[in-house]
Amino acid sequence: MSCRSRLHRRVSARLRRHQSAASSYPHNTFPQEAVIELNRPVLLFSIAMAMLSTLICGMAPAIHAMRLDLRSRLSASGALSKAGAAHGRLRSALVIVEVALSVILMVNAGLMMRTFLRLQNTDLGINTKNVLYAGLSFPSTVVQKPEEQQHTFELLFEKLKRLPGVTAVSATMGRPPLPGIVTDVSISSKVHRDDWRAQLDLCSEDYLAVMQMRLLQGRFLSERDVSGARHVAVINEAFAQQYFTGQNPIGQMVKFSIFDRVPSFGLKNTGFEIIGVISDTRNQGFNQPPAPQAWAPHTLVSVDSKAFLARTIVDPESLIPQVQRLVWEADPNVAMTDADSIDGILQKFFYANSEFEFITLGCFATLGLFLVLIGIFSVMGYTVAMETHEIGVRMALGAGRARIIRSVLGKGIVLIATGLAIGIAGSLLSARFLAHEFRGLSSSDAATYASVLLLMVGAGLSACFVPARRAARVDPLEAIRCE
Repeated sequence: MSCRSRLHRRVSARLRRHQSAASSYPHNTFPQEAVIELNRPVLLFSIAMAMLSTLICGMAPAIHAMRLDLRSRLSASGALSKAGAAHGRLRSALVIVEVALSVILMVNAGLMMRTFLRLQNTDLGINTKNVLYAGLSFPSTVVQKPEEQQHTFELLFEKLKRLPGVTAVSATMGRPPLPGIVTDVSISSKVHRDDWRAQLDLCSEDYLAVMQMRLLQGRFLSERDVSGARHVAVINEAFAQQYFTGQNPIGQMVKFSIFDRVPSFGLKNTGFEIIGVISDTRNQGFNQPPAPQAWAPHTLVSVDSKAFLARTIVDPESLIPQVQRLVWEADPNVAMTDADSIDGILQKFFYANSEFEFITLGCFATLGLFLVLIGIFSVMGYTVAMETHEIGVRMALGAGRARIIRSVLGKGIVLIATGLAIGIAGSLLSARFLAHEFRGLSSSDAATYASVLLLMVGAGLSACFVPARRAARVDPLEAIRCE
């Protein structure tokens, strides 16, 4: 095998590892060129520390046992019982800490899960399924007129509409559900003190069909409006309610200051006639109310970068190579950038962080629950073993098996209840911190707390039940002689 082939295989394997690792953490959390893989020194250090911790924890009871001589064990049962009680309190305290930490992790994981599900079920006001988004970067060295860019878009849209699987195409300045421009607005018939702002998108006549929003009043942009670069605009419901309260916005004139600040647009002091009102969209994010927004023909201005949206009946990402060729056929100097489906964009920039936090906390919470089960089972099993003589005496005096089981379960419930109380208090504090870090996260979700409590109580009682049954099966005569 040649050196070039070996190098190619190494690079390919490294890229595959990078892609596999990149799929497990949110987009833009780390530099995209960074390669995240298992670090051998860190792995070996972690294994060494785990072995050292196990050795230290195992040496503590061994050293304690070596300090006891046979005479003290035979003649000082009372002192031994006091020492055993002290160690029993330590073990119980450790179990309580495990329960409390596990509750905190599980509550936070549950809150993150509820937040993630709430985000995914949020009505955005648009249909994001099967919509392809792609940016178009025009050559900055050549100053193009609006009609020249319009010609490029017309050629591209004609080719895209003939592409199998595409049903509608529209230009845009934003990346739905977020808009492209934020601008001050003024209405000729109204005087106001505060700044009036709105979000502005420049699009074509099929935008409404691509994003499948509802037309509430009037009409949307027509082909004549776009091809003629007419000074008309469509607003959303929030715009109409905020700036035209109790009035009919159709026919009103509005000005956008963004056109005044850029003289090259040639639209200074230009009024736009409102021709329609459409439904609101989540244009400020999932947890914010819709902001006023307007849409105007994209043929009004010429800029270095625009974008287009295409509704498809197939997987949008499968059409990207074909769409790239069509863009080059329309204009070889135009580059297509950031091509992706709208659902893919939402996953990368909106859902990924919450999903990653939920998975991470969920893994730690599952591990914590597993440790709690082991801890409760071990402590209760050891307690039963230490109290075998006492249990035998009680059964010899007439105590039934049900009473013994209730006694053992009662001790376990005390540990679980104490850990739950501490854990819930810690969960309330940690949830408030998470609520500041993640918008939309409710720190007082009663359903999450109730689910965690039921799960922890059920798991704890299950771990106590086996030692309790073992205690109930003790032979009283054998138990009395075991001392």
